[in-house]
Amino acid sequence: MSFISRLFSGKSLRRLLLIVFFCLLTATIWFLGPYLGFGDTRPLESMEPRLVSLLMAVLLLLGGWFYVPMFVLVAVVACTLVWVVGPWLLTGEVYPLQSVFSRSVIIAVIVIATLVWAGWRLLQALAHNPAFLSAFVKKSLPEKVESASFSELRNVIRDGVRYMERMYRTQSLWRRFFFIRPQEEGLPWFLLLGPKRAGKTSLVFASGQDFPLPEQLNRKGKENAPTRHCECLFTNEALFLDTSGKYLSDDKRAHEEWENLVAALKKYRAHKAIHGVIVTLSAADILTLEGNAVLELSSAIRARLDNLRDSLGLRFPVYVTVTHLDQLTGFTAYFRHLTEKDREQIWGVTLPYGPQPELNTSGALKTRIEDELSLLESRILDAINVRQQEEYDVQERKQMYALSQDFRMLRHSIGEILHNIFFASRFDETCSYSVLRGIYFLSNCQPNNNALVNNSTLLQKWRNTVTQTRARTPASLSQNTTDEDELITGATWGRQFFHKALFSDVIVQDNYLASSDMRRGQHVKLWHLLGHMAAIAFSLWLISAMSASHKNNEKYLSAVTTKIRALATQVSDYSKQPEPENLPALLNATQGLAQYDGLDMESPAMAWRYGLYTGSAMVKNADSLYHFYLERYLVVQIGNDIHEALQQAVHREDIRSLYSLLKLYLIFSGSGRFDANYLAETIADLWEDNGKINAYGQRYIFVAHLNALFSNKQWHKYRDSEDKKLTRQARDILSQQTQTSRIWQRMQTELETDAPANRTLRSIIGDRSSQVFTLNDEALLQEGIPGIYTREAWQEIKKKWSSCCLNYKMRTNG
Repeated sequence: MSFISRLFSGKSLRRLLLIVFFCLLTATIWFLGPYLGFGDTRPLESMEPRLVSLLMAVLLLLGGWFYVPMFVLVAVVACTLVWVVGPWLLTGEVYPLQSVFSRSVIIAVIVIATLVWAGWRLLQALAHNPAFLSAFVKKSLPEKVESASFSELRNVIRDGVRYMERMYRTQSLWRRFFFIRPQEEGLPWFLLLGPKRAGKTSLVFASGQDFPLPEQLNRKGKENAPTRHCECLFTNEALFLDTSGKYLSDDKRAHEEWENLVAALKKYRAHKAIHGVIVTLSAADILTLEGNAVLELSSAIRARLDNLRDSLGLRFPVYVTVTHLDQLTGFTAYFRHLTEKDREQIWGVTLPYGPQPELNTSGALKTRIEDELSLLESRILDAINVRQQEEYDVQERKQMYALSQDFRMLRHSIGEILHNIFFASRFDETCSYSVLRGIYFLSNCQPNNNALVNNSTLLQKWRNTVTQTRARTPASLSQNTTDEDELITGATWGRQFFHKALFSDVIVQDNYLASSDMRRGQHVKLWHLLGHMAAIAFSLWLISAMSASHKNNEKYLSAVTTKIRALATQVSDYSKQPEPENLPALLNATQGLAQYDGLDMESPAMAWRYGLYTGSAMVKNADSLYHFYLERYLVVQIGNDIHEALQQAVHREDIRSLYSLLKLYLIFSGSGRFDANYLAETIADLWEDNGKINAYGQRYIFVAHLNALFSNKQWHKYRDSEDKKLTRQARDILSQQTQTSRIWQRMQTELETDAPANRTLRSIIGDRSSQVFTLNDEALLQEGIPGIYTREAWQEIKKKWSSCCLNYKMRTNG
């Protein structure tokens, strides 16, 4: 219910309505857009305006999400309307916004007006609040030079990160090159937080972890100086960032150092800066602080934890450790019998981590903590009789009875402090549940001359009355008397109670619990949702496009299959009766085999290109089949016709046509110099003379077939070999005429096409020629003198023909 109440309240409700509006708007644009319009116009019928409108919807969503001013959103809508609806606006009889240029000009005017208005509003805001601009300007340089402590903090974090990277560099070079390093790889980082002299540093060195650095290993089992700022303590299982106790004070300088420490963590470990926080409180801090001091300590710890979550964007578990437990009366006597293995166990409470609705009510967390700790107190009381029987020293046996009373007093104080630190806040956007992972009691048996005295005991009350001391705290610190047995006191130095299992089995193993906070998690989920939606939309679009392409290509292949069946019938009929007049239809059918109505084979539309496009392969195969039929059938027909025409010319001894036919036959047979244009034109002339070209309809169609034939270098694969006897006969006939005569005949034949008209007697002297001259030759009277022999012909022809052309004719003379 709390989730639903947060979802439908405040900012969440606004964003939910924005998402719903965006979904409805996009669905309306995409599905109903083609049907929306006025009159017969449908502005959103095509794909482009709908995509532009969808872009507008996305911009409106982002503008509403990030509180963009309303005039900017209005400008976006206006630009979209100009681009989409503008081409359909009619003024008189013209469409002024139909061109792209006119629409671009209007959109540019809208953008400029929006920028001018935005500048004016900015000036107004600066006039009311001069510091408003500072929120948008990054400070290039700090106002003052940072002190050495700030740089030291950054260096500590940076050196810690670099030291952790050594683990990655120990891998082989090929693994580092081919395998991407995951962001979660490396040791977990834990931050220690607590007041001064709470035993944070000693806690880590007493944890039973292995310290690889010799200078840190040498500090185990010894008294350590207080941490100045922060320090990275390296172990084989984790890295512990030990911080100074001054960061929980009200000192401004310490607060600035803390901010720099958090900034350094965010800079050098941006993904997952820390995996948990260990809050260290000493028993003296809990029992000897007055009411206001307890609240100050609780609020300081809570503020630091909130600052870490807010700045780093993480939700991490917090482990509370209560140190210096040996200052409680009877602790040493009660636990003295434990073996080393027993002292490694955990003495405390581990709580479930995650949402627990039952702890969100007021006081529930405090009650839960006290209930759990009361079980520990019960265990002390249950075992007190056994320990009394095992202990012979009367003084030690007396102290054992005081342990349960002191622990009860500690239990109540801890519950109050931890409740103030960890109770869940309704206004916290980073975490909606308590991050308290556990409460653990520890002791390093450090030599200390102070002991905690329970002010609630009868003996201590009498003592306070005698000394006229007013007890303001549950316990007071008092000086220890000199131990009678110095040997026993010295032996207890360095004996760790309840450390090793806590670090090895709980803290280090919980490194997976750290995660993004609610605010960042919502952003990540939103981007993941948008990414998945985009991927799904792209997949659906791709599937739709491929389906459309498949249908188009299926129809195309079906049409080509029908053509192939018809072509197979034509080929079968032609093979049975190879009539020349049937070949044009066969060639035309083969040439158009791959063609399809509405499909540009060289540049198909996008609906054909999303895979499965078979047009290119069909064009290639159809072209191969077309050339096969040209070479197999047309070449044979042409060869037979040229051979037959040459035979007839030899038989008639037609010297005038014999030369051109012999040249054509030799070139076609491969004995002459190949000239595709000459062959095509000469063969077309030959087929025009014998009438076979009529089957092709037009001369250019037949010439196109010839050009396609001669474009292939292997066109002569099926032609007949040269008839040597026929060519010898043709040459013998041509040799009977002198070379000059043959050259003149060729030139005369070619020049007659460019020569002027024949000159008759009537064209020379007019219609009265019969009154002046009379010609007895009737043929000369009608045909006149050939135009090639006139002066005009000589003046025109001599420009085209020269000695070089004459030499060429002599060289090519058969």
